[in-house]
Amino acid sequence: GRPPADTIQAMAAWLAPVVQWIRTREYGSEFVDEVLAAVRQAVRAVDRPVRYVPLPQACRAITLVGQTPVVCGGALRAVIAPGLPSDGQVRCEVSREHTSTVAAMEAAQRRSARTRAHLRTA
Repeated sequence: GRPPADTIQAMAAWLAPVVQWIRTREYGSEFVDEVLAAVRQAVRAVDRPVRYVPLPQACRAITLVGQTPVVCGGALRAVIAPGLPSDGQVRCEVSREHTSTVAAMEAAQRRSARTRAHLRTA
């Protein structure tokens, strides 16, 4: 048939019955993957570019130099990249291996606070 008009509503109306039909085909999962990839490309096309936001704390990753543990201390930056897998990461400027997420950093801070509280009471 003819392609739909160039509006979201027309495209969704055209796609709805196709989805019901494509579900029964062996290439249905490929169809879903391609539609999702197209959506990600569209989001990237209209979103802001990747931004790096400096964070007020230093990297706390510990590495061994010989037998001595050393705290990294590098500057941390949050990655804001809508539609990309790196969105929400926290990266150290010294080493890419020191990559985390905001949620993981908050969880580590909560654990650290609980440990300090427990040590104070002990």
